[in-house]
Amino acid sequence: MCAIAFQGVQTQRGLATVQGGEVAALASYSRARVQLDLQTAQILAKYNVEIADAKSGHSSRPITPLN
Repeated sequence: MCAIAFQGVQTQRGLATVQGGEVAALASYSRARVQLDLQTAQILAKYNVEIADAKSGHSSRPITPLN
């Protein structure tokens, strides 16, 4: 009975480790996408930002939340 409980704990620990790796990979991917958009000058277009709006600090369009 004790061996089964120990295996259950080991399995849960392994799952938590894998899930932590997944979160780290998703965060790394997100940072890489932002860097790619910055390096290829796509960041403003991606978020529909006009240069005039960026300079003035005001948006000519209503601001909508990101999905």
